[in-house]
Amino acid sequence: MPDGDKVHSKLPWRYQRPYKRLCESKTSSQESVWELMKALLQDIRQKGDNFLKTAQLLAEELENHLLTIRFQGNLAPFREDIDKSIKNSNLSHYNQQILIQASRNLLKKIQNNILTNNLKEEMIAESFNITLRVNFIGKLPLNQAHYAGVDDQLLQQLINEMIPEIQSIIYTLSKKANQQGSVKNLRLPRRKNRQVIGMDEDLS
Repeated sequence: MPDGDKVHSKLPWRYQRPYKRLCESKTSSQESVWELMKALLQDIRQKGDNFLKTAQLLAEELENHLLTIRFQGNLAPFREDIDKSIKNSNLSHYNQQILIQASRNLLKKIQNNILTNNLKEEMIAESFNITLRVNFIGKLPLNQAHYAGVDDQLLQQLINEMIPEIQSIIYTLSKKANQQGSVKNLRLPRRKNRQVIGMDEDLS
């Protein structure tokens, strides 16, 4: 999107279009979800396979210490080890911070016994969720006035309505990324009742 089309002062360029569409349509339609997920997919691809592989290795480390995490009260030393592993990676500081937060969120889930059956998929999905929150959802209230006269309350309502489908797509992407061991060829799942398939959609 050209600079002249910047409609939110704080959003990264790839999230300007989904934001604009959401404000113009004022609906939490499937098209609004897809515009947002296309932006997130670009973000994910840009992070590269090293980000994915680091997330998988961290999940393996957590899996190797599941019992310790569940029953040990003080996890500070364990968190420090995880943080050190992430900081020794070749990732950017920004991506390191995403994985540090994802790891801490996963630690809490393990302690509370609310995880599903695949830690690698959980770690990847958590990192994708944080990326979306940091680059889009968390930045939405920072605009002085929203595009097309939309207010904060309506925008938050629309996002809340979109969350279930967003989560479904993120977990599909995390599963495929984990299976493929790469984000380069990651595609969005096909939309329901859609005749024309987009370039970013999975043909399967």
